[in-house]
Amino acid sequence: HNLVPPESTGMEVQFFIDILDSEINDTPLVNLEVYDSKADEIICLETYSAEQLLLKPDDLSMHFSANRNQSLEFRVYWHGTGDIWLHNIKLQQDVWYFLL
Repeated sequence: HNLVPPESTGMEVQFFIDILDSEINDTPLVNLEVYDSKADEIICLETYSAEQLLLKPDDLSMHFSANRNQSLEFRVYWHGTGDIWLHNIKLQQDVWYFLL
């Protein structure tokens, strides 16, 4: 947490989450967030239900723009409607950012 990007760039963060025990429905299970603690604002936010997580197990990624004036945190807010396991967060420069 509190990652300061070395330059202005596009980034991609991937969250790797397994559902351990949950009723499979469309009730919100987790929020995935990219948060800038310097500006006290959420840059990206995605909400997933257990049903959505089962349909997209490898596609929990968010693309965003980052710069040196930010202090980034990658957060998972658990809604408490089932058990999950967050086993990895992967961050990389977004190759699509450079192709535009």
